[in-house]
Amino acid sequence: MLALVPPGLLLLAGVLTLLLQAFRLPGGSPLAAAGCLAAGGAALGVWLAGGRNPIELSAPVAIAGTTFGLRLDALSLAVLLCALAPVAMLLASLGGTAGQAGLIALAVTAAAVCSEADRLLLAVAALATCCSLLALASPSLRDDSTDSGFASLWLWLAAALLLLLAGAVSVELAGGTSIYSATPVLALTLPAFLLLAGGGAATAGLAPWRPWPVTAWGTGAAHSRAVAIALLPPLGFLLVARSYNLGAGHWPGNWLNPTLQGLGVAVALAAAIRAQGSAETGGFLAEVTAFNLGTALLALALGSQAGVAAALVVLAGSALLTGIGPLLPAVPRRLAVVGFLLAAGAPPAILFGARVLVLQAAVDSGGLSGFFALGEVAAWVVLVAAAVRALRLPASAGEPGGSVPAWTAGLALAATLALGLALGLFETGLALSAAAELIPGPTPGPPAASQVAGLGWEPLLLGLPLAGLLVLALLVRHPAEEAQSLAPEPAFRLPAWPARRPTFRLPAMPEDYRSLFDFPAHARALGRRPWLGVALTLGIAIIVARL
Repeated sequence: MLALVPPGLLLLAGVLTLLLQAFRLPGGSPLAAAGCLAAGGAALGVWLAGGRNPIELSAPVAIAGTTFGLRLDALSLAVLLCALAPVAMLLASLGGTAGQAGLIALAVTAAAVCSEADRLLLAVAALATCCSLLALASPSLRDDSTDSGFASLWLWLAAALLLLLAGAVSVELAGGTSIYSATPVLALTLPAFLLLAGGGAATAGLAPWRPWPVTAWGTGAAHSRAVAIALLPPLGFLLVARSYNLGAGHWPGNWLNPTLQGLGVAVALAAAIRAQGSAETGGFLAEVTAFNLGTALLALALGSQAGVAAALVVLAGSALLTGIGPLLPAVPRRLAVVGFLLAAGAPPAILFGARVLVLQAAVDSGGLSGFFALGEVAAWVVLVAAAVRALRLPASAGEPGGSVPAWTAGLALAATLALGLALGLFETGLALSAAAELIPGPTPGPPAASQVAGLGWEPLLLGLPLAGLLVLALLVRHPAEEAQSLAPEPAFRLPAWPARRPTFRLPAMPEDYRSLFDFPAHARALGRRPWLGVALTLGIAIIVARL
């Protein structure tokens, strides 16, 4: 039952927040943020109290055609923390209405079930529920009248969910079950893996062209777009990583690892090139997110414990950036400068240590991985140049414009620095444990932490002087008082795609059925009280169940 505590806390927070909205009481967003923090703390406490062993729950309840079962292990905990931390930061700082906060809390509940699911079918069903609740959380996410990206986002995610569902059904039919720890190794066939990897990559937004996280960054309200970017990419990586569980630490083909490594480097390099050609700060921050996702894919595809651990550290740093990014254009110039440099991977932030760990794991793997590491270094150099150029870029249109307190962004940047200094503790305490569960070592026992760099006092001894120099520079020099010069022209740009008519369009709703999705009309008809709608829904469900 302990594995049910984190989703239960999130569900309770979501229901209470919706009740506050129903009775028009304040405090919805802080309550949802507190629920996220409580769920993360409870998950960490339950895992530590259980001796860092998996906590399992199996209930005789059928959901989406499969049995409901949860498994709180190191990997699910790491992904859950990567999702909860930025969502809590965004709800506490940017807020939104209580109804939106309640729906976001319910979406995070579905994300928690997806991360803790002990079988593939349940994880895919929870991911679909999470996407649906995110679509309901904000009108901007449902707006298909513009070409700014969210219409294509839902088409992209719908295709990803269909691929994941097909892969899960293939594994279920081939092995008789989709439980990660009980599925036969031969059930993970090459077609099933390609379906799972394609669906997970599409969910995470892994593509050399402008992926959906980049497009979504400049669309809609800040909290809505950032919550979608914070929740969905870690879940996509989780489903790709679980394929190691299904294959007993291996993928069904030796060529798959270098192929996905090459895809990760291509995603990172393309994002870095687009970042140095951005016209505003929001575009740069969006491309940094895509760069981190490509780096994490490179590390995950190495097929080693060090690579999986480095991928989780990169996801943790990317999660913090997702929570900080929407705040940077609205804070004083000095804090924004620090945020841009830390996003580019300046030491001693967590992204610097994470990328160094990825490079070391790639070099240690040998073969083509070493050449891919060189490509990653080249992409990193371009990203640093893009960060220097981004310091002179104007803020994105539609940003909060100073409404965010400076201390909120200051605390977030301090957390990024603190995690960078405590990188060894995070990796040995959680990331390597998750890697050992996915890829068994050659000998029984705890993972060989001595084979991974940066696990001692070296990050702390190097990071403290650098952090002190950074604080001193901020005290002596005041960038906010200096006249900003125009940003230089980008060194090079990616070739533009030829203009063509869109191949797919969202289906048009017939006139007779459009009232079903007229949510403002529903609110007026119900007097903004949900009880009549709830009663009608229960009545329809009972009638359908008896047919």
